[in-house]
Amino acid sequence: MEKDCKTALRIGDLIKEISVTPLEGIGKPEPLKYEFNSFWRKRVDQEHLLIYAVSDVAITIIFYYSYYQ
Repeated sequence: MEKDCKTALRIGDLIKEISVTPLEGIGKPEPLKYEFNSFWRKRVDQEHLLIYAVSDVAITIIFYYSYYQ
């Protein structure tokens, strides 16, 4: 339960940072490759990624991904 709370807080921090500096900062932002090159990812923790897209008008959270699901 405590891990879920920490994960939720981390996701909140990442979303706040994405709204200010979407392509840099915490979470090791990286562009995705190949046909997904318009999307970016940030690390929530060792197991989870937050996938998002950035445009001039909006930031869209696309996916919350776990390596182990």
